Amino acid sequence: MAMRQGEPHPGPRGYQRVTEPQGWDARAKTVDRDAYQHNFQAARSFRVGPYHRPAGWSGRHWGYGDRLPRALWAAPYILADYWLFALEVPPAGYEWVRAGNDALLVDTSTGEVLQAEYGVFS
Repeated sequence: MAMRQGEPHPGPRGYQRVTEPQGWDARAKTVDRDAYQHNFQAARSFRVGPYHRPAGWSGRHWGYGDRLPRALWAAPYILADYWLFALEVPPAGYEWVRAGNDALLVDTSTGEVLQAEYGVFS
């Protein structure tokens, strides 16, 4: 039986970035740490492409209270469009970071993980 071939697809034309929801970057000035401090399983998983950790680093499952080395929360790993992945607005001084299939809420002064969402990416 011959394998069916799909027709060529030229790709998107005139792509425009999805508009951010209102208040998407209204970060709280203070942090109620007790409202976080959890390791959650994500309710939904997103396919966004492969994850490439920094050279020389091996995979690890991170969680609340761990401290990420700076290389793992550098600019390429920050989820600036966190709202696209059903993640809440990070408070001031924190960023969502992709670590493998997980999203971690990281303190940008210390690297401490305040919250983990496991399985956000597949």
